[in-house]
Amino acid sequence: MPRKLAFRHVAVLVLLLGLSAGCGGPSTITPTSSPSPAPITPSPVPACSITIGLPGTTPPGFDPDVLPVGYVDRWFGNDAIWVRLPRDGLLPARPREGNMIGAKFPWWRVLSGQLQASSRRLGSEKRIDADVNTVAQYGPRGFVPSDLVFDGPGCWDITGSLNGRTLSFVAIVVAVT
Repeated sequence: MPRKLAFRHVAVLVLLLGLSAGCGGPSTITPTSSPSPAPITPSPVPACSITIGLPGTTPPGFDPDVLPVGYVDRWFGNDAIWVRLPRDGLLPARPREGNMIGAKFPWWRVLSGQLQASSRRLGSEKRIDADVNTVAQYGPRGFVPSDLVFDGPGCWDITGSLNGRTLSFVAIVVAVT
């Protein structure tokens, strides 16, 4: 891992842990890039090697006006699928039914077809399928949202597949309220 990235990751970890430890009650982090109806209270952040996007890259056919969630930043992709990765590798996930947490997550389809997505905690073989909107709802190419599901915070491998091609990335899922 490049030294600059390792330092930045450690700095984010220290900042989030310091904020979550707080001195006068629970501390919160409020996103500055997009308004949020409620402050975000982070879970502890584990150390893992996150996927870093490429500055200045965009997928073919991308509409620059489409940015459905405020926590994504740099692009990462291949000839079939692209994603905008979470800033600093931190993917905020909110409570779901059954002691699960989840996050709305955007995908960009270069090829036509129905995207499928899943998540897997690093070190585990168990995959959790995501709900992905359909071609009938969003058309055959371009933006399509998903609802990623996790059984808790930690380091997660997230994979999208489309027409036999896959794109995987690693993010740190943090539980927020």
